[in-house]
Formats: sequence, structure tokens, C-alpha cells
Amino acid sequence: MRTILIIADLYHACPRIPGIAKYLARNGWRPIILTGTIGDDFGRGQVPSREFFKKNKIEVVEVDYFRPLEIFKRFSLRSKSKKKKNLSNKNINSSSTEKRTLIPTFAAVLKGKLFKLLYGILGFFFAYPDWERFWRKPAIDIASKIIKKYKINHMISSSSPATAHLIALRLKEKHDIRWVADLRDPWSNNHYYPYGIRRYLDRMLEKRTLKQADALVTVTRHWASDLKIRYSQDIHAITNGYDEEEFSRPRIKLTKDFTITYTGSIYWGRQDPSMIMEGISRCNLPIGLRLFGPFYPKIAKMGDALKINVVQYGMMPKEEVVKKQSESQMLMLMDWDDDKEKGVIPGKFFEYLASGRPIIMSGGVKDNIMHELLEYTGAGYSCNDPSTCSKILSRAYSEYKKTGNVLYNGKKSKIKEFSYDSLAKKYEQVLIKNEYR
Repeated sequence: MRTILIIADLYHACPRIPGIAKYLARNGWRPIILTGTIGDDFGRGQVPSREFFKKNKIEVVEVDYFRPLEIFKRFSLRSKSKKKKNLSNKNINSSSTEKRTLIPTFAAVLKGKLFKLLYGILGFFFAYPDWERFWRKPAIDIASKIIKKYKINHMISSSSPATAHLIALRLKEKHDIRWVADLRDPWSNNHYYPYGIRRYLDRMLEKRTLKQADALVTVTRHWASDLKIRYSQDIHAITNGYDEEEFSRPRIKLTKDFTITYTGSIYWGRQDPSMIMEGISRCNLPIGLRLFGPFYPKIAKMGDALKINVVQYGMMPKEEVVKKQSESQMLMLMDWDDDKEKGVIPGKFFEYLASGRPIIMSGGVKDNIMHELLEYTGAGYSCNDPSTCSKILSRAYSEYKKTGNVLYNGKKSKIKEFSYDSLAKKYEQVLIKNEYR
């Protein structure tokens, strides 16, 4: 059995890293994930439970280190946590008066902006290359012992944080093992790079670091093409994906009413829900829109103005969200309306693929990868104006009236390519290429 060391902060690297590690283990590897301290947060948010790692034979080694950001965040998040707790699991429809009490006050907005300003200033001077910088030294010490103990010849580092790659670089220098650098987001070329003129320093650090890796992996072909311009080693695009076993339960009965479901956050200014919402309004049919995620007063106002049935259910555990996706007649997705997001595929896209329900997607810039993937998988329809959205929804409603559900034409073999089982096999090919003898 070959042992592989995976350096990844699980607060950031889920579900990608646990998903790939799970299926590497099934293919005969012994994954050891080196992360920061997770403690009681196993099983919360995106981080899987300790039982998940144990069941799937993945060893997790937590490294304790000084986290200045946690001290800084405590001041800001104390009041927010109570507000989120009060909001979660509430059903709030577009006509509810309760929503008005949730609109942030001027003082709250001002406090949020001051927090962001202070965060940016401290980050510029002290978070180089990121806030996890103090993870590096203790992680190197512990990882070195693991490498010697298990005679490890393979290593993956996954960013963000970029500190994971700095740890891997030092380990490669010390132990001469094969290293694959996994970039879930661009490093210095990140389209939302926060530190302005510091970018030059980060570019130099990135170049010095990544040129020592044996191979580079990123999550879209757009970003892989950018890396190929700057680096000479093997570069691969291995997308994020979904775990088939999360969706392998007995088929969930579809909702009796015609429902369209959206799960997760809306990134205002980069995504526009109004196109599909106006399309629903133009249909003049009993189509309901359900949202599971943060409450948005703007969505409630739009629902009122368009006279459509919109219900916001608040935050839910992932297991419940998966059920809501699978029972829905259709799923709503918004492509990015910003050129900077051209290579970004949101995680919910892969969950939607796994749910086996048709997607209606609006928006997007020219040649965006989302439209390409939707057509490739046959998993749904795209529209770029309310009129087209309305026509798609009217056809879907006719199918629903005739058969009791909206027909699904997804290509199973194409969709399976995005399962973590398939993606782990691709990753294995990268790992063993030019393997050390």
C-alpha cells in the first residue's frame, strides 16, 4: 500500500480533498491529511465528521499553531452568530413582515466596513502569504516525522491557503519526494486578490515555490491554460465534483407542486436572480421558487414586485439540502456575469448534477465554462433573457402536467466523469506519472 501525504487546511479544502482522498483510499492508497486544528468543528459546515475519515480509512493529523485571525474574528463574529442563529430554519415568504427586522442597520453596516478595512490593513502587513503563515514550521516538523515513519514518496499540497505549498516545498527539499501542487483557486493571479501592490511579492513567491513542484493541478481548463503560460512542468485540469454515495439513497419522491429550488448564497453584482424570477412571472403559472441559504430581503422584494411565490427557508445541514435538491422539479443556477469569473464553477453545480434534476441556468459571459458543461452533460437548459427563461419553464410545466414531473435528460456517463470516484482515478494518473523508482 502506497502512503500519500496531503497538506490541506480542511476549513478551506472541503469537499474536494476529502472526496479525492476517500477514493484514493479505495484504489489502494493510504491518505494522511495534514491540517490545522479542527477540534469540535468536525462534522460542521463543509468539514466531514471524524466518523467519515475513520470509515474511509483516511488519517487526519491536526497541527496546532498560533492563529491571530481567530482572535481578530472573535470581536466581529460574536454579535453575528446570535443573528444567524435566530434566522436559521425559519420559513420566510416574500410577504412576511418579519423580513424587515432583518435589514442591517446603518451602525451594523458601518461596523462591517470598518472590520473589512482593518482586516485588509492587517492582512497586507502581517498575513504573508496568508493568515495561516504560522502553520508552516510546526507542520514541517510533524510532516517530516510522518514521511520518515511511512517512507512516503508522494505528496499533494492544496491551496488556499498558499502556506500549504510552502510547507510542501520545504518537505520536498528535505526528503526529495514527488510533489503535486493543487490550486483550487489561482494564487497571485486570483481575480479577487485583496492586497493591491503586494501582488508583485506574491508573484515572486508563487514562481519560486511552484516551479519546484513535479506537477500542477487546478480545477478548470481556463486556469490550467494560464498556468501553462507561466510554468513548464506537467499541468492538469481536474475539476471539483460530487460524491455519488451522498446521492445513492432510494429515489426521493418529487414535490407535488411545481417547485424550482436554489441552494446556497447569491453573489450580488456577479449573479442575477431577476432573469429567472421574471421568467417565472411571465409564465403566469403556479410555479414556486424555494431558496435554502442566507435570507435576502432583496429577493423578498423582487418576489412581491413580480407577484411570484417565493419562500426562503434559511440555512440547513448539507444532508437536508441534498434532499431538497433531489425532490425539486427543477433547480435554479445563475452563471457569472463577470469576465473575471469565467473559469469558476460553483460547488453547487456538481451537487445539482448528482441530484438528477433538470437545471435552469441564467446569465453568464461569452464562452463561459458553465454553459459548456451544461451542454456537455445534458443536465439542463440555459437562458440569457426573461423571455427565453419563460419559454423553457412553460415547456417544463407542460411536461409536469402530463407526467407529474419534469423530464430529465442528463447523460449519466458524462455526469459520472465529475464524481470523486472518477476524479480520484485522474489524480492517481498524475501521481504515478514519472514516479520515483
